Amino acid sequence: MAEREISATPLQLTDLPEELKLVQDAWVQAKGSDIGPSRKAFDLLFIPLNLLPYSSVTDYFADSDEFIIRFFGTGLVSIDGIDMTGKNLSETSHPDLRRLLESLFRKVVDEKHENFSEFNFLSKSGTQRMSITGRWPLSENGIDVSGILSVIYLADDKQHLNEILGRDDSR
Repeated sequence: MAEREISATPLQLTDLPEELKLVQDAWVQAKGSDIGPSRKAFDLLFIPLNLLPYSSVTDYFADSDEFIIRFFGTGLVSIDGIDMTGKNLSETSHPDLRRLLESLFRKVVDEKHENFSEFNFLSKSGTQRMSITGRWPLSENGIDVSGILSVIYLADDKQHLNEILGRDDSR
């Protein structure tokens, strides 16, 4: 199956579905005056249970400038067809998605601030929404980004997303 072109449009907090606003509120409370909470301070159970399978925690290693995925939810595994836990973000198989994720994760590290975006794909009938995603910095020292929490709100069913990413569950 041919890969589809994927793009991301920045969103504001006011554009987010309520479930992602709940994650934002929990993140703000957990971080206090720091740029982000530590992994220990942000309990993944703060994430609405329907979104937890579509969540990930990625460690950022400044010395090697690498993003290594620490936790990759089961919903993401079922969409991507691979468990990315322990893998480098650069191993993301879809080229457009990899490019976008690397750019958006880099933005969190550089700006030390959360960001939100709507992921879309180009189809014969035009641009279709794929998901809305929030990315929040995590910090073990309160000053530098040491990780990124990502939570994905699906705009479509998993089977359709499998097709977008070029996966076929029938094999």
